[in-house]
Amino acid sequence: MTASAASLDALVERLARARDERERRALLRRHAATAGAALVRRLADETTRRARIDLREAESLARAAARIADDLQDSYCRGRAMRATAHVHLVRGQHREALASHESSRATFARAGEELEAAITETAALQPLSYLGCYRRAFRWAAHARRVFERRRNRVRLAMLDINTANILVRQDRFREALVLYQRACFACRRLKRPGHLALALANIAVCQSCLHAFDDAVRTYRRARASCLRHGLPLVVPVLDYNIANLHCGRGEYARALDLYRATRTHSNQVGDAYHAAMCDLDQAELSLELNLVAEATDLAGSARRKLDDLGMAYEAAKALNVLAIAASRTGDHRRALSLFTDARRRFRRERNPIWPAQIDLCRATVLLEARRIDMAR
Repeated sequence: MTASAASLDALVERLARARDERERRALLRRHAATAGAALVRRLADETTRRARIDLREAESLARAAARIADDLQDSYCRGRAMRATAHVHLVRGQHREALASHESSRATFARAGEELEAAITETAALQPLSYLGCYRRAFRWAAHARRVFERRRNRVRLAMLDINTANILVRQDRFREALVLYQRACFACRRLKRPGHLALALANIAVCQSCLHAFDDAVRTYRRARASCLRHGLPLVVPVLDYNIANLHCGRGEYARALDLYRATRTHSNQVGDAYHAAMCDLDQAELSLELNLVAEATDLAGSARRKLDDLGMAYEAAKALNVLAIAASRTGDHRRALSLFTDARRRFRRERNPIWPAQIDLCRATVLLEARRIDMAR
């Protein structure tokens, strides 16, 4: 490592650990002019790396990158800083804010003729796009990014694109198609020695295996992913894995263990400001409460989840919360409210272009109509 690189790393570390904004600004005044664009690149890279380790430090670095980029009036630096900011929003579960930053970053790179950087931003934007229900644009951006990466033979970026594209398919319950992409990414990450990306691919493979009821395979895959995160210094990923493991225990009927993990993950998510996983713990625990016929608890948790998920713009997950509320209402004999909630949930799933959930809801509606003695409508 050269002396200049060493001094740059030392400056990044000091910026990350600055006690407050005043100390951070003083550091930038003394050093930013000489470090310039190289510092912005380093700050942006570190923001992405630290976002899964220490979110507070990552946010500090993203702010520093944005300030230097504004001072430099440099398009490339601005694009990198905005993408780093988007990544922090994404980890916090702030998907509208993440997408807005990604859009600004992509447009900045496109104007500057930075084709590769624009494609990298498109790949990163796939998650907030899909979470906000913008599926057409997500698939369009994914196709454009793939053309760019294939032309440049960039295998690392193609692996990340496979993971992010598969994430879209999972939200549409297309688990077998998603598995093909995750497994291809897993093979590439192992060969390219990318442990962080490998852990991500493994975790997503386990999600698909669980959804396909291959529970034993999912347990083994989660253990590999969790061990990889701990081995390679990714502690903030572990609670996310524990959340998915809780879902797996729930699917196997191991409810006590699932409840413990939901509570632990919700606590951790609230501590680090991860609104998405906090809401998802409410939703999944509500579904578990229904399994245990704890209707009042399920209603409270699902109502909380719905409010949080609506605030986050998470239409797919909010529709699942409505479905839980509808089932809970049917359990209390409130058929009119149940049918109204089912109708709202079904409408939302159709907007999400999900072919499975509307059919499941039709079955639930038929059951409620039978209970209400409305036989022809049930049929």
